[in-house]
Amino acid sequence: GILLLSKTYQKYRMFLIIATLFYCFTQFLVPRAFVMDLVFLYPYLLVLTPVLAQLAYSSFLINKKYAVNNFKLGVIATTSGMMFKICYDLFQTEFKYENYFKRLLSTVFQNQIFTTLSLFVFCALISAFFARLLTERSLKTFMACLIIAGLTSNFGILIGNQIRPITEHFRYGEILWGGERDTLLVRWDNQTLLKGLAHANTLSQADDIVASNFGLSRGSGFRDGIRIQIEIPRSIYISGNYEYYLSSFPLQMTQTYLAQSDHARKFSAWAAMISERFNTSMDFPNYPSRDLLANMRKENVKWFVVDLTNTPLRDWEPWATTRFMNEKVAILELAQAPVPSN
Repeated sequence: GILLLSKTYQKYRMFLIIATLFYCFTQFLVPRAFVMDLVFLYPYLLVLTPVLAQLAYSSFLINKKYAVNNFKLGVIATTSGMMFKICYDLFQTEFKYENYFKRLLSTVFQNQIFTTLSLFVFCALISAFFARLLTERSLKTFMACLIIAGLTSNFGILIGNQIRPITEHFRYGEILWGGERDTLLVRWDNQTLLKGLAHANTLSQADDIVASNFGLSRGSGFRDGIRIQIEIPRSIYISGNYEYYLSSFPLQMTQTYLAQSDHARKFSAWAAMISERFNTSMDFPNYPSRDLLANMRKENVKWFVVDLTNTPLRDWEPWATTRFMNEKVAILELAQAPVPSN
């Protein structure tokens, strides 16, 4: 809005309009089944980087007589950005708080858009406060303060991201100095688990299709869905991050709707297939049934590799026969037709 309306930046107006229109068109016209909105936003911001840099420089020039106030504003905004980043990381778990205030904070900080809007509102408030302290009060000085606050708050977010090892040390007991910090890497350095997965290659044929619950969970936890493909070079029934699909396609993954166009019908069928495969892979190790087995058999799935940390079961008869099991992995051969009845 500043760039479009201000006469100072009139020479950038056409460039900004073209870049913005192109960005808007990509939102509606570019197919993006596996692409999030931010993937399109980043190139748009990169294209505008020279203009945004000029805007930031001009903002500092407008308030150059108030260096002390600018410094105070920058410190507060930087600290706020850092704290917002720490809170965002803190509330990513799906823990349900009984305290209403903590529940409200959890709702805000679990959503990236809410977090960003909250930080923008805070920057606007402190910018208005500092703009009132200036001798020359105008919309221009307020906007200059807001731009300075926005830039420094993003710098604070960067700091919050860099000090994550320190915050994780206090929150989760992660090793701060030395050793292996990343629990995901520790998990995949477990030889018992890796040797268990290797047995799937020994038991199966090159053209067999394998299903698994590795990396799949409806809650938070390890996100190692592609590891099954790395360790077992077979066709995989499905792998990936269920939470990503659920957040990216909430309607298609949780509901059914009347498809009006041929494209919508195809996408609806694709979403239904993805949802069925995710649910089957997550539920079969815990609640084996005729229907879940049938879902996999119709796709010619022969093997199921079970992450034993995600299920208390150790016997899946008559739905599958256990061909191998250690402390971490079970390899099941699915029952062939006829499918057992309940």
